[in-house]
Amino acid sequence: MSRKNRVLSGSVFIDALDNMGMGVLATLIVGTILRQLYSLLSPNFRILWIIGTYAQVFMAVGVAIGVARALKVRTVVLYATVVTSMMGAGAFRIVDGVVTLAVGDPAAAFVTAFATVLVGTLIAGKTKLDIMVTPMISLVAGGLVAIYIAPWVTRLTAWIGIAVTTATDMHPLFMGIIVAVIFCFIILSPLSSSALAIGLNLSGIAAGAALAGTAASMVGFAVISFRDNGIGGLISQGIGTSKIQFGNFCKNPVIFIPTMIAAAITGPLSTVVFSMETNSLGAGMGTSGLVGQIQTIYVMGASAIWMIVLVQIAMPIFISWIIWKFLRHKNWIKNGDMTLPQG
Repeated sequence: MSRKNRVLSGSVFIDALDNMGMGVLATLIVGTILRQLYSLLSPNFRILWIIGTYAQVFMAVGVAIGVARALKVRTVVLYATVVTSMMGAGAFRIVDGVVTLAVGDPAAAFVTAFATVLVGTLIAGKTKLDIMVTPMISLVAGGLVAIYIAPWVTRLTAWIGIAVTTATDMHPLFMGIIVAVIFCFIILSPLSSSALAIGLNLSGIAAGAALAGTAASMVGFAVISFRDNGIGGLISQGIGTSKIQFGNFCKNPVIFIPTMIAAAITGPLSTVVFSMETNSLGAGMGTSGLVGQIQTIYVMGASAIWMIVLVQIAMPIFISWIIWKFLRHKNWIKNGDMTLPQG
């Protein structure tokens, strides 16, 4: 498939979102963890704070590279996308003639990067001055999106995030179920749950419910697919990602039921019973690299460890296993339904 046809294909937007999530993970999330490690260690480890700060600030670069990688764009378009993505995110701020750097908004960075890549790919190779014309038009097109559209994307995602957080505060039982189940599915799907949580800037118990849902998906699939995949599958899903089960879900959607029920139970437990909170960095991560759990401890303190173990690990494992046993008894889930592809 040509670059142009690939950009125009229906699946490319999902691929771009997924790779955007990887870009956010490698920059913003890892950078935040490094800064937190510095706060736990002595001042002699200030290098961690410096590296972490750079990683956070260049989040938009990670988004740009992720989107460009997903769409397999030409190199000159990639370079232009890095610039416009930083602009769209609001990473550069000019106040009284002084330029400062900030983390910015990943959702706005994504929209700007995607627009830049789209324009750049469609015009690439159209002229004999391609090496000059393509990056120039890409920069102008992406720059216009960054200036006139990206700020509205930032406002929109902020409004949605506030609405979800407020609704969860007002109706913690109902919204705890909805948020947890939605994020339980998103982390299984090709969409990026971490990018969504960060883009919406989830916080408080709403973020806690999202984390309960993503954790239920990961540890749930890790355990119920153990018969099919062994210890390797347990580790790759338990602290990696449950997305690798999406192909099996498409073949037999019933395999989602155990983790979905686990999320529907642990979500409201997180919001109503334990009032568990985290931040947007941890909300969409589940148990991947234990980032969600680290962020929860960062927000709630070490006293939350027993709640984390109970709500985000032990209960979803137990609930998913019980439902899985029942569905196996009914022959709705069979041996091999959750076998992962090899190499």
